[in-house]
Amino acid sequence: MWPLISYERAAVVRVGNKKAEWFQRFLDRPCQFHEITIAVTTPLTMKRCCLPFFLVCLLQGCYVEPPFVPEFPAGTVEGYEPIYVSSVNAGIAFGPARSLKEPGKIYLFDRFLLVNERYEGIHVFDNADPSHPIAVGFLRIPGNLDVAVRNQVLYADHLGDLVALDVSNWQTPLEISRVRQSHWVASVPPEGQRYFACVEPDRGVVTGWRLTTLTNPKCFH
Repeated sequence: MWPLISYERAAVVRVGNKKAEWFQRFLDRPCQFHEITIAVTTPLTMKRCCLPFFLVCLLQGCYVEPPFVPEFPAGTVEGYEPIYVSSVNAGIAFGPARSLKEPGKIYLFDRFLLVNERYEGIHVFDNADPSHPIAVGFLRIPGNLDVAVRNQVLYADHLGDLVALDVSNWQTPLEISRVRQSHWVASVPPEGQRYFACVEPDRGVVTGWRLTTLTNPKCFH
């Protein structure tokens, strides 16, 4: 009598004889298999002659998923565009006050109110009178999104690094330490499965990304 074979979508194999361990080792690989249950109702010679048949069935279920290849539509589509800063202006510096364009997090420190300008830096306000805050200046920190202050030391992210600045005098902030993040990559947008405008190194350093409408994008992440 031929072995009884049942197929189900699973990644296991059950063999009703001493070859179960051999089959399990055979299946320990990143492949997709059907479940095969072999009933022990055949002579030893029959099981041996049918072994190649079972191996073929198993190998047919082992395949590698082909890579995803996106289609690049002609026309407009939602996606990310990089935010650039020139290498000359990639450092940290304090300058005149400026208007808010894309504010982020707000932080209250002593009598100062700090408002993040996404990917650009921090607006500093004298908040001694909360009803009439006075703009003190703008602390340029390219790539900045987060800020915290303790004991006159401001902690912020700068192009992926964590930097500590002595801000006892806002006009002359002094960098006292830096933790470098070598794995930080800004050449692709933060959100996957999106079209984006390809980075152009000649335009400067990428400090962040902005979701917008793109025309004929050529990159996808």
